[in-house]
Amino acid sequence: LSPHLPANLIVEVGLPVLITLTKDADPSVRCAAIRATTRLLEALRFLSKRSSSSSSSSLGSPRLFTDYVFPEMAKKLQDCEEVRSTYASCLESLSTSALTYHIFWEEMYTRRLAKCESGRARERKNERKDRGAKGHYADAALVTEGNTLLRFEIIELRALKRDHRRAKEQVKNLTAEAVASLLSNPGRSRERRAVIDKIQQIMVTIGETRVNQQLLRAVVPPLNDQDWQLRASVLRRMVGISLYCKSVVRTMVLLPCVTSALSNTAEESVVFEAVVASTALAQLRLINGQSTLASMTKAIAPLLCHPNPCLRRVAIEFLNAVDANLDPALTFSVVRPEILPFLKEGGSSSGILSLGRRTLTSVLRPPITEEQQRKFTENIERVRAASPEEAAVALSKSLGENTSVRGPSTFAKRMASLLSSTAQQRYKPKRAIQRIDRKWRDAFSRG
Repeated sequence: LSPHLPANLIVEVGLPVLITLTKDADPSVRCAAIRATTRLLEALRFLSKRSSSSSSSSLGSPRLFTDYVFPEMAKKLQDCEEVRSTYASCLESLSTSALTYHIFWEEMYTRRLAKCESGRARERKNERKDRGAKGHYADAALVTEGNTLLRFEIIELRALKRDHRRAKEQVKNLTAEAVASLLSNPGRSRERRAVIDKIQQIMVTIGETRVNQQLLRAVVPPLNDQDWQLRASVLRRMVGISLYCKSVVRTMVLLPCVTSALSNTAEESVVFEAVVASTALAQLRLINGQSTLASMTKAIAPLLCHPNPCLRRVAIEFLNAVDANLDPALTFSVVRPEILPFLKEGGSSSGILSLGRRTLTSVLRPPITEEQQRKFTENIERVRAASPEEAAVALSKSLGENTSVRGPSTFAKRMASLLSSTAQQRYKPKRAIQRIDRKWRDAFSRG
């Protein structure tokens, strides 16, 4: 019903009822009330001129969201998991509705202020004309009263405009604090995923300054969470996050986190999202630095011969994007040496210059088959306790390679490391991400 209700009825009747229902004893009622409040406030984005001219004292108040809606909703951060996740999924819409509301009324008061100031200037001009023609005021009492009322109205409009401008900044601060609070609670994957799903819209809402100071610090810990769906969700939105942060933060924090996510293939869905994100970053030329590119290529290159065809395809797409968008000299000197062990021996593969799709597909080694992976996985308990060299020897035997003379090949070593990581049943938190998170928090604590 909210799109069909007057704005003053929404604010004075509908909103208080729903806010009261968010305190109900039943969690399902509280969740439904939060969703209904979000839908109701969305109607305030489309205020009409008829509603804006209403004499309601509540409609147009700069304290509606900052002193009423957000403080009541912030109490849900201490509620049960179902209510917290519902509030997390509605947070982006609430903040957008609040900003749209304040922007609308700020523009409305700006127009009224311009109209009053032009009217006051016109009265002053007429007043000077009357004084010059007659030497006195024709209606001195009326002129004085009109100027006084107009002056008081201008002062009031300026105050309301200033209050709405301040309220916009408060809404951004409250949103950033709520997002940081939701993302910084380990073990609460459900609400963290709900926030991450809308993280790009929230970043646009709160502005670049708060993103770099508050929000990005909270994005790093979810990349090291045990929940693979949460890690995949963050990586799925890594390109949008990278576009909105500064170059230094992207190079020092986000790109190393993506590289670290590539090194553990316990969940292939996470690796898939990490490679897709790396491909998009390469297409946008956001991969800065030779060491970062080398680390990414070293982690992605073994996927060229992975048993999973989806991972092989996205790995080829990454190399194709690097070849098409980055410096050819950098590609030849950094990327090419990393992929040579996965190319066919002899022929023209050693002298490959292009990393296009067709070229790579024609010179790649045959991928590891599922049967070879199964044999390797059967001996994983023994391989875990053994050294990486012994793991490579075990894989070389399953591949039919002769290791008596030169030992296991570079291909066998790299693929043994990849398959050992794939066979892990439990995700091991990355020390690199923990190190990045600790350094970043120390930097912000020092100011």
